[in-house]
Amino acid sequence: MRAKFLKGITTELGHCIDIVQRHALAHPGVAFQFFHNDRALLDIPEHASLRDRVALIWGLSTARDMVEIAGGEKGCVVHGLAGTPGLTRAARSHQFFFVNARPVNSRSMQFGFEAAYRGLLTVGRHPMGVLLLDVNPRQVDVNIHPTKREVRFRDERAIHDLMRDVVRRCLSEVREPVSAPRVPPPANENAFAPAPFHAPSEPEASEASSSVSAVSAGNETSAGLDYDYEAGTRDLPGLEQRERLVTREPEREESLLPTGFFKELDELGDAPLQIFDTYLLAPDEDRLLIIDQHALHERLNYEALLDELKDSDYASQQLAVPVVFEVAPSQVQLLEANLHLFAEMGVELESFGGNAFQVTAVCHLYNESDVPDLVLRVLDELAQGNLFDQEHTRADLLRLATRACKASVKAGDRLTDEERRGLLAGFKRLRPPYTCPHGRPIIIELTQRQMEKSFRRIP
Repeated sequence: MRAKFLKGITTELGHCIDIVQRHALAHPGVAFQFFHNDRALLDIPEHASLRDRVALIWGLSTARDMVEIAGGEKGCVVHGLAGTPGLTRAARSHQFFFVNARPVNSRSMQFGFEAAYRGLLTVGRHPMGVLLLDVNPRQVDVNIHPTKREVRFRDERAIHDLMRDVVRRCLSEVREPVSAPRVPPPANENAFAPAPFHAPSEPEASEASSSVSAVSAGNETSAGLDYDYEAGTRDLPGLEQRERLVTREPEREESLLPTGFFKELDELGDAPLQIFDTYLLAPDEDRLLIIDQHALHERLNYEALLDELKDSDYASQQLAVPVVFEVAPSQVQLLEANLHLFAEMGVELESFGGNAFQVTAVCHLYNESDVPDLVLRVLDELAQGNLFDQEHTRADLLRLATRACKASVKAGDRLTDEERRGLLAGFKRLRPPYTCPHGRPIIIELTQRQMEKSFRRIP
Protein backbone atom coordinates (compact mmCIF):
# COMPACT_ATOMS: atom_id res chain seq x y z
CA MET A 1 0.00 0.00 0.00
CA ARG A 2 1.29 3.46 -0.84
CA ALA A 3 2.37 5.47 2.20
CA LYS A 4 0.33 8.49 1.15
CA PHE A 5 -2.88 6.51 1.63
CA LEU A 6 -2.02 5.41 5.17
CA LYS A 7 -3.67 7.19 8.08
CA GLY A 8 -2.24 7.94 11.52
CA ILE A 9 -0.46 5.35 13.68
CA THR A 10 -3.43 5.03 16.03
CA THR A 11 -5.88 4.42 13.17
CA GLU A 12 -3.70 1.90 11.33
CA LEU A 13 -2.90 0.11 14.59
CA GLY A 14 -6.62 -0.18 15.26
CA HIS A 15 -7.16 -1.76 11.84
CA CYS A 16 -4.39 -4.31 12.48
CA ILE A 17 -5.76 -5.25 15.89
CA ASP A 18 -9.24 -5.58 14.45
CA ILE A 19 -8.04 -8.16 11.89
CA VAL A 20 -6.21 -10.20 14.53
CA GLN A 21 -9.22 -10.05 16.86
CA ARG A 22 -11.56 -11.37 14.20
CA HIS A 23 -9.34 -14.34 13.39
CA ALA A 24 -8.82 -15.05 17.09
CA LEU A 25 -12.59 -15.23 17.60
CA ALA A 26 -13.09 -17.50 14.59
CA HIS A 27 -10.36 -20.02 15.38
CA PRO A 28 -10.59 -21.50 18.88
CA GLY A 29 -7.66 -23.77 19.51
CA VAL A 30 -5.16 -21.32 17.98
CA ALA A 31 -3.08 -18.95 20.14
CA PHE A 32 -2.72 -15.29 19.11
CA GLN A 33 -0.33 -12.61 20.32
CA PHE A 34 -0.09 -8.98 19.19
CA PHE A 35 2.77 -6.67 20.18
CA HIS A 36 3.26 -2.95 19.57
CA ASN A 37 6.43 -1.19 20.72
CA ASP A 38 7.31 -4.18 22.92
CA ARG A 39 3.91 -3.95 24.57
CA ALA A 40 1.52 -6.91 24.41
CA LEU A 41 -1.86 -5.60 23.27
CA LEU A 42 -3.39 -9.01 22.73
CA ASP A 43 -2.46 -12.36 24.24
CA ILE A 44 -4.97 -15.18 23.70
CA PRO A 45 -3.92 -18.69 24.78
CA GLU A 46 -4.60 -21.75 22.69
CA HIS A 47 -7.06 -23.36 25.10
CA ALA A 48 -9.30 -20.24 25.47
CA SER A 49 -12.97 -20.77 24.60
CA LEU A 50 -15.02 -18.27 22.60
CA ARG A 51 -16.32 -16.64 25.79
CA ASP A 52 -12.79 -16.49 27.19
CA ARG A 53 -11.62 -14.80 24.00
CA VAL A 54 -14.42 -12.26 24.18
CA ALA A 55 -13.44 -11.55 27.79
CA LEU A 56 -9.82 -10.95 26.77
CA ILE A 57 -10.85 -8.67 23.90
CA TRP A 58 -13.89 -6.79 25.21
CA GLY A 59 -13.56 -7.32 28.94
CA LEU A 60 -14.86 -9.75 31.53
CA SER A 61 -18.02 -7.76 32.33
CA THR A 62 -18.99 -7.80 28.64
CA ALA A 63 -18.44 -11.56 28.35
CA ARG A 64 -20.65 -12.18 31.39
CA ASP A 65 -23.54 -10.31 29.75
CA MET A 66 -23.50 -12.37 26.58
CA VAL A 67 -25.82 -15.25 25.76
CA GLU A 68 -24.88 -18.52 24.11
CA ILE A 69 -26.35 -18.78 20.61
CA ALA A 70 -26.93 -22.13 18.97
CA GLY A 71 -29.44 -23.33 16.39
CA GLY A 72 -30.00 -24.05 12.75
CA GLU A 73 -32.07 -25.59 10.02
CA LYS A 74 -31.72 -26.96 6.46
CA GLY A 75 -27.99 -27.55 6.78
CA CYS A 76 -27.21 -24.06 8.15
CA VAL A 77 -25.97 -23.78 11.74
CA VAL A 78 -25.56 -20.56 13.74
CA HIS A 79 -23.51 -20.45 16.94
CA GLY A 80 -21.66 -17.87 18.98
CA LEU A 81 -22.44 -15.20 21.58
CA ALA A 82 -24.90 -12.30 21.58
CA GLY A 83 -25.27 -9.49 24.09
CA THR A 84 -28.32 -9.11 26.28
CA PRO A 85 -30.61 -6.13 25.47
CA GLY A 86 -28.81 -4.18 28.18
CA LEU A 87 -25.43 -4.60 26.46
CA THR A 88 -25.40 -2.19 23.52
CA ARG A 89 -23.13 0.24 21.72
CA ALA A 90 -23.69 3.42 19.73
CA ALA A 91 -22.11 1.87 16.60
CA ARG A 92 -22.00 -1.56 14.97
CA SER A 93 -18.27 -1.94 15.55
CA HIS A 94 -18.90 -4.76 18.05
CA GLN A 95 -20.79 -7.01 15.63
CA PHE A 96 -18.57 -9.74 14.15
CA PHE A 97 -19.93 -12.18 11.57
CA PHE A 98 -18.22 -15.26 10.17
CA VAL A 99 -19.10 -17.74 7.43
CA ASN A 100 -17.29 -21.06 7.68
CA ALA A 101 -14.77 -19.43 10.08
CA ARG A 102 -14.03 -16.59 7.66
CA PRO A 103 -14.74 -12.98 8.78
CA VAL A 104 -17.25 -11.41 6.40
CA ASN A 105 -19.56 -8.47 5.90
CA SER A 106 -23.10 -9.66 5.22
CA ARG A 107 -26.12 -7.39 5.21
CA SER A 108 -28.53 -10.30 5.53
CA MET A 109 -26.71 -11.59 8.63
CA GLN A 110 -26.43 -8.12 10.15
CA PHE A 111 -30.05 -7.16 9.51
CA GLY A 112 -31.26 -10.54 10.74
CA PHE A 113 -29.21 -10.20 13.92
CA GLU A 114 -30.56 -6.72 14.68
CA ALA A 115 -34.11 -7.78 13.80
CA ALA A 116 -33.95 -10.19 16.73
CA TYR A 117 -33.67 -7.17 19.06
CA ARG A 118 -36.54 -5.23 17.52
CA GLY A 119 -38.60 -3.70 20.30
CA LEU A 120 -35.91 -4.45 22.90
CA LEU A 121 -33.47 -1.56 22.29
CA THR A 122 -33.77 2.20 22.31
CA VAL A 123 -33.27 4.08 19.06
CA GLY A 124 -29.62 4.63 18.16
CA ARG A 125 -28.29 1.63 20.10
CA HIS A 126 -26.94 -1.55 18.49
CA PRO A 127 -26.45 -5.03 19.98
CA MET A 128 -23.10 -6.73 20.40
CA GLY A 129 -22.39 -10.19 19.09
CA VAL A 130 -20.01 -12.75 17.63
CA LEU A 131 -21.99 -14.97 15.26
CA LEU A 132 -20.55 -17.84 13.25
CA LEU A 133 -22.49 -19.45 10.42
CA ASP A 134 -21.64 -22.89 9.11
CA VAL A 135 -23.13 -23.46 5.66
CA ASN A 136 -22.50 -25.47 2.53
CA PRO A 137 -19.91 -23.51 0.50
CA ARG A 138 -22.07 -24.01 -2.60
CA GLN A 139 -24.66 -21.74 -0.99
CA VAL A 140 -22.21 -18.79 -0.71
CA ASP A 141 -20.76 -16.52 -3.39
CA VAL A 142 -17.48 -15.01 -2.17
CA ASN A 143 -16.49 -13.39 -5.46
CA ILE A 144 -18.52 -10.18 -5.27
CA HIS A 145 -15.76 -8.03 -3.75
CA PRO A 146 -12.00 -7.86 -4.44
CA THR A 147 -11.09 -8.38 -0.76
CA LYS A 148 -13.51 -11.34 -0.41
CA ARG A 149 -14.95 -9.67 2.73
CA GLU A 150 -18.46 -9.31 1.35
CA VAL A 151 -20.45 -12.43 0.57
CA ARG A 152 -23.80 -13.18 -0.98
CA PHE A 153 -26.00 -16.17 -0.21
CA ARG A 154 -28.12 -18.09 -2.65
CA ASP A 155 -31.12 -17.47 -0.37
CA GLU A 156 -30.55 -14.19 1.45
CA ARG A 157 -34.02 -14.19 3.04
CA ALA A 158 -33.51 -17.64 4.56
CA ILE A 159 -30.22 -16.57 6.19
CA HIS A 160 -31.84 -13.36 7.50
CA ASP A 161 -34.74 -15.26 9.03
CA LEU A 162 -32.45 -17.92 10.47
CA MET A 163 -30.31 -15.33 12.25
CA ARG A 164 -33.36 -13.50 13.57
CA ASP A 165 -35.20 -16.58 14.82
CA VAL A 166 -32.22 -18.31 16.45
CA VAL A 167 -30.97 -15.21 18.25
CA ARG A 168 -34.44 -14.18 19.44
CA ARG A 169 -35.16 -17.67 20.72
CA CYS A 170 -31.92 -17.77 22.71
CA LEU A 171 -32.58 -14.30 24.12
CA SER A 172 -36.09 -15.26 25.18
CA GLU A 173 -34.68 -18.11 27.25
CA VAL A 174 -32.71 -15.66 29.38
CA ARG A 175 -34.70 -13.88 32.03
CA GLU A 176 -33.62 -10.34 32.73
CA PRO A 177 -33.65 -9.32 36.41
CA VAL A 178 -36.64 -7.15 37.27
CA SER A 179 -35.70 -4.07 39.26
CA ALA A 180 -37.78 -2.81 42.14
CA PRO A 181 -40.16 0.03 41.36
CA ARG A 182 -38.84 3.50 41.99
CA VAL A 183 -40.23 5.35 44.99
CA PRO A 184 -40.84 9.01 44.08
CA PRO A 185 -38.78 11.37 46.23
CA PRO A 186 -40.35 14.18 48.24
CA ALA A 187 -40.88 17.43 46.37
CA ASN A 188 -38.43 20.24 46.93
CA GLU A 189 -37.70 23.63 45.50
CA ASN A 190 -34.56 22.58 43.62
CA ALA A 191 -36.12 19.54 42.04
CA PHE A 192 -34.67 20.33 38.64
CA ALA A 193 -31.34 21.94 39.14
CA PRO A 194 -30.62 19.81 37.11
CA ALA A 195 -30.74 16.42 38.90
CA PRO A 196 -34.03 15.82 40.72
CA PHE A 197 -33.88 12.15 41.72
CA HIS A 198 -32.50 8.73 40.90
CA ALA A 199 -33.30 7.59 37.40
CA PRO A 200 -35.38 4.44 37.02
CA SER A 201 -34.00 1.37 35.33
CA GLU A 202 -36.74 1.14 32.75
CA PRO A 203 -35.58 1.70 29.17
CA GLU A 204 -36.07 5.11 27.65
CA ALA A 205 -39.16 5.73 25.61
CA SER A 206 -38.89 5.28 21.90
CA GLU A 207 -37.72 8.25 19.86
CA ALA A 208 -40.31 10.85 19.01
CA SER A 209 -41.64 11.15 15.48
CA SER A 210 -39.40 13.03 13.08
CA SER A 211 -42.29 15.20 11.94
CA VAL A 212 -44.03 17.48 14.42
CA SER A 213 -46.59 20.21 13.89
CA ALA A 214 -45.52 23.52 15.37
CA VAL A 215 -47.32 26.82 15.31
CA SER A 216 -45.70 30.25 15.25
CA ALA A 217 -46.94 32.72 17.83
CA GLY A 218 -47.05 35.48 15.22
CA ASN A 219 -49.67 33.71 13.13
CA GLU A 220 -51.91 30.67 13.31
CA THR A 221 -50.50 28.54 10.51
CA SER A 222 -48.83 25.22 11.26
CA ALA A 223 -45.71 23.75 9.69
CA GLY A 224 -44.33 20.19 9.65
CA LEU A 225 -40.96 20.06 11.35
CA ASP A 226 -38.59 17.33 10.14
CA TYR A 227 -35.75 16.61 12.54
CA ASP A 228 -32.47 14.97 11.57
CA TYR A 229 -31.40 12.81 14.49
CA GLU A 230 -27.77 12.61 13.26
CA ALA A 231 -27.32 16.33 12.69
CA GLY A 232 -28.28 17.39 16.17
CA THR A 233 -30.18 20.55 16.91
CA ARG A 234 -31.01 23.27 14.44
CA ASP A 235 -33.30 26.26 14.16
CA LEU A 236 -36.97 25.50 13.79
CA PRO A 237 -38.76 26.27 10.51
CA GLY A 238 -40.75 29.46 10.84
CA LEU A 239 -38.02 31.46 12.54
CA GLU A 240 -36.75 32.83 9.22
CA GLN A 241 -40.27 33.85 8.23
CA ARG A 242 -40.74 35.58 11.57
CA GLU A 243 -37.41 37.42 11.21
CA ARG A 244 -38.43 38.62 7.74
CA LEU A 245 -41.68 39.96 9.15
CA VAL A 246 -39.75 41.83 11.81
CA THR A 247 -37.48 43.48 9.24
CA ARG A 248 -40.55 44.82 7.43
CA GLU A 249 -41.51 46.78 10.54
CA PRO A 250 -38.82 49.43 11.01
CA GLU A 251 -40.64 50.93 13.95
CA ARG A 252 -39.99 47.77 16.00
CA GLU A 253 -36.60 47.60 17.64
CA GLU A 254 -34.87 44.29 16.91
CA SER A 255 -33.23 42.44 19.77
CA LEU A 256 -29.74 41.03 19.41
CA LEU A 257 -30.75 37.99 21.47
CA PRO A 258 -32.61 35.03 19.91
CA THR A 259 -36.36 35.45 19.95
CA GLY A 260 -38.45 32.59 21.34
CA PHE A 261 -40.45 30.64 18.79
CA PHE A 262 -43.35 30.37 21.20
CA LYS A 263 -44.67 33.52 22.79
CA GLU A 264 -43.92 33.95 26.48
CA LEU A 265 -45.86 31.78 28.87
CA ASP A 266 -48.13 33.48 31.36
CA GLU A 267 -47.58 32.67 34.99
CA LEU A 268 -49.51 29.51 35.76
CA GLY A 269 -50.75 29.12 39.29
CA ASP A 270 -51.15 25.36 39.12
CA ALA A 271 -48.61 22.77 38.05
CA PRO A 272 -48.95 21.57 34.43
CA LEU A 273 -51.02 18.44 34.00
CA GLN A 274 -49.07 15.23 33.28
CA ILE A 275 -50.51 12.63 30.90
CA PHE A 276 -49.24 9.12 30.09
CA ASP A 277 -46.46 9.85 32.63
CA THR A 278 -44.59 11.35 29.67
CA TYR A 279 -46.07 14.67 28.56
CA LEU A 280 -46.88 17.91 30.35
CA LEU A 281 -49.90 19.98 29.33
CA ALA A 282 -49.64 23.73 29.90
CA PRO A 283 -52.84 25.61 28.97
CA ASP A 284 -52.50 29.27 28.08
CA GLU A 285 -54.89 32.00 27.00
CA ASP A 286 -55.60 30.72 23.48
CA ARG A 287 -53.47 27.62 23.10
CA LEU A 288 -52.31 24.38 24.68
CA LEU A 289 -48.61 23.54 24.98
CA ILE A 290 -47.59 19.86 25.01
CA ILE A 291 -44.10 19.25 26.43
CA ASP A 292 -42.01 16.06 26.30
CA GLN A 293 -40.64 15.81 29.85
CA HIS A 294 -37.67 13.61 28.92
CA ALA A 295 -36.54 15.74 25.98
CA LEU A 296 -36.89 18.92 28.05
CA HIS A 297 -34.87 17.61 30.99
CA GLU A 298 -32.13 16.33 28.66
CA ARG A 299 -31.88 19.86 27.24
CA LEU A 300 -31.74 21.35 30.75
CA ASN A 301 -28.95 18.93 31.67
CA TYR A 302 -27.10 19.86 28.49
CA GLU A 303 -27.32 23.57 29.28
CA ALA A 304 -26.14 22.88 32.84
CA LEU A 305 -23.14 20.95 31.47
CA LEU A 306 -22.25 23.79 29.12
CA ASP A 307 -22.27 26.25 32.01
CA GLU A 308 -20.41 23.97 34.41
CA LEU A 309 -17.64 22.96 31.99
CA LYS A 310 -17.13 26.45 30.59
CA ASP A 311 -13.39 27.19 30.19
CA SER A 312 -12.65 23.74 31.72
CA ASP A 313 -13.15 25.28 35.17
CA TYR A 314 -15.58 22.90 36.81
CA ALA A 315 -16.08 21.49 40.29
CA SER A 316 -14.60 18.00 40.01
CA GLN A 317 -15.61 15.29 42.40
CA GLN A 318 -12.73 13.03 43.41
CA LEU A 319 -13.88 9.43 43.73
CA ALA A 320 -12.97 7.67 46.96
CA VAL A 321 -13.04 4.38 45.06
CA PRO A 322 -12.08 4.82 41.37
CA VAL A 323 -14.35 3.13 38.84
CA VAL A 324 -12.31 0.59 36.83
CA PHE A 325 -13.40 -0.56 33.37
CA GLU A 326 -11.86 -2.24 30.33
CA VAL A 327 -11.74 -1.29 26.67
CA ALA A 328 -10.93 -3.33 23.59
CA PRO A 329 -7.21 -3.58 22.71
CA SER A 330 -7.87 -1.67 19.49
CA GLN A 331 -9.18 1.26 21.55
CA VAL A 332 -6.35 1.55 24.09
CA GLN A 333 -4.21 3.82 21.94
CA LEU A 334 -7.26 5.82 20.88
CA LEU A 335 -8.26 6.44 24.49
CA GLU A 336 -4.75 7.38 25.58
CA ALA A 337 -4.49 9.87 22.70
CA ASN A 338 -7.77 11.54 23.68
CA LEU A 339 -7.55 11.77 27.46
CA HIS A 340 -7.61 15.55 27.13
CA LEU A 341 -11.00 15.39 25.39
CA PHE A 342 -12.49 13.47 28.30
CA ALA A 343 -10.97 15.98 30.72
CA GLU A 344 -12.78 18.74 28.84
CA MET A 345 -15.99 16.76 29.30
CA GLY A 346 -15.43 16.58 33.05
CA VAL A 347 -14.09 13.01 33.21
CA GLU A 348 -10.56 12.37 34.47
CA LEU A 349 -9.09 9.01 33.47
CA GLU A 350 -5.88 7.15 34.22
CA SER A 351 -4.40 3.95 32.87
CA PHE A 352 -4.80 0.97 35.21
CA GLY A 353 -2.60 -1.46 33.28
CA GLY A 354 -3.30 -3.51 30.19
CA ASN A 355 -6.69 -2.68 28.71
CA ALA A 356 -8.02 -1.30 32.00
CA PHE A 357 -8.56 2.36 32.89
CA GLN A 358 -9.90 4.00 36.01
CA VAL A 359 -12.14 7.03 36.50
CA THR A 360 -10.54 9.12 39.24
CA ALA A 361 -12.70 12.27 39.17
CA VAL A 362 -15.87 13.46 37.45
CA CYS A 363 -17.94 16.58 37.17
CA HIS A 364 -20.51 16.60 39.97
CA LEU A 365 -23.36 16.51 37.43
CA TYR A 366 -22.44 12.99 36.29
CA ASN A 367 -23.63 9.73 37.75
CA GLU A 368 -20.29 8.00 38.27
CA SER A 369 -21.65 4.53 37.49
CA ASP A 370 -22.67 5.71 34.00
CA VAL A 371 -19.28 7.21 33.12
CA PRO A 372 -17.68 3.98 31.73
CA ASP A 373 -20.57 3.60 29.27
CA LEU A 374 -20.11 7.25 28.28
CA VAL A 375 -16.41 6.62 27.60
CA LEU A 376 -17.24 3.61 25.41
CA ARG A 377 -19.85 5.64 23.50
CA VAL A 378 -17.36 8.40 22.75
CA LEU A 379 -14.66 5.89 21.71
CA ASP A 380 -17.09 4.24 19.29
CA GLU A 381 -17.84 7.62 17.75
CA LEU A 382 -14.17 8.68 17.59
CA ALA A 383 -13.29 5.39 15.91
CA GLN A 384 -15.55 6.32 12.99
CA GLY A 385 -13.00 8.92 11.86
CA ASN A 386 -13.99 12.48 11.01
CA LEU A 387 -17.23 12.29 12.95
CA PHE A 388 -17.01 15.59 14.72
CA ASP A 389 -16.86 19.01 13.12
CA GLN A 390 -13.62 20.41 14.50
CA GLU A 391 -15.33 23.71 15.29
CA HIS A 392 -18.09 22.03 17.28
CA THR A 393 -16.26 19.09 18.86
CA ARG A 394 -16.98 20.22 22.40
CA ALA A 395 -20.72 20.60 21.81
CA ASP A 396 -20.88 17.18 20.06
CA LEU A 397 -19.13 15.50 22.97
CA LEU A 398 -21.38 17.13 25.53
CA ARG A 399 -24.46 15.94 23.66
CA LEU A 400 -23.20 12.41 24.20
CA ALA A 401 -22.34 13.23 27.81
CA THR A 402 -25.94 14.11 28.71
CA ARG A 403 -26.62 10.36 28.79
CA ALA A 404 -24.43 10.12 31.90
CA CYS A 405 -26.04 13.05 33.74
CA LYS A 406 -27.61 12.27 37.08
CA ALA A 407 -31.24 11.36 37.17
CA SER A 408 -32.53 12.55 33.82
CA VAL A 409 -36.31 12.36 33.83
CA LYS A 410 -37.51 9.54 31.63
CA ALA A 411 -40.77 8.85 29.88
CA GLY A 412 -42.90 6.93 32.36
CA ASP A 413 -41.70 8.84 35.44
CA ARG A 414 -44.60 10.14 37.50
CA LEU A 415 -43.64 13.63 38.66
CA THR A 416 -44.75 15.63 41.67
CA ASP A 417 -46.37 19.04 41.33
CA GLU A 418 -43.12 20.76 42.31
CA GLU A 419 -41.11 18.78 39.77
CA ARG A 420 -43.55 19.70 37.00
CA ARG A 421 -43.35 23.36 37.95
CA GLY A 422 -39.55 23.10 37.94
CA LEU A 423 -39.52 21.68 34.41
CA LEU A 424 -41.85 24.42 33.16
CA ALA A 425 -39.68 27.09 34.80
CA GLY A 426 -36.63 25.56 33.12
CA PHE A 427 -38.36 25.68 29.74
CA LYS A 428 -39.02 29.40 30.14
CA ARG A 429 -35.26 30.01 30.42
CA LEU A 430 -34.40 28.19 27.19
CA ARG A 431 -33.52 29.86 23.92
CA PRO A 432 -34.52 28.44 20.55
CA PRO A 433 -34.26 25.96 18.97
CA TYR A 434 -36.60 24.09 21.32
CA THR A 435 -35.07 20.65 20.85
CA CYS A 436 -33.18 18.20 23.02
CA PRO A 437 -29.40 17.83 22.48
CA HIS A 438 -30.08 15.02 19.99
CA GLY A 439 -32.49 17.00 17.83
CA ARG A 440 -35.89 15.76 19.05
CA PRO A 441 -38.55 18.41 19.61
CA ILE A 442 -39.36 19.47 23.16
CA ILE A 443 -42.73 21.11 22.62
CA ILE A 444 -45.64 21.38 20.21
CA GLU A 445 -48.47 23.89 20.29
CA LEU A 446 -52.18 23.40 19.70
CA THR A 447 -54.06 26.67 19.26
CA GLN A 448 -57.68 27.41 20.06
CA ARG A 449 -58.36 27.99 16.38
CA GLN A 450 -56.99 24.55 15.49
CA MET A 451 -59.26 22.93 18.06
CA GLU A 452 -62.28 24.86 16.86
CA LYS A 453 -61.58 23.81 13.26
CA SER A 454 -61.20 20.18 14.38
CA PHE A 455 -64.62 20.33 16.05
CA ARG A 456 -66.02 22.19 13.00
CA ARG A 457 -67.04 25.20 15.03
CA ILE A 458 -65.50 27.41 12.36
CA PRO A 459 -64.95 26.80 8.62
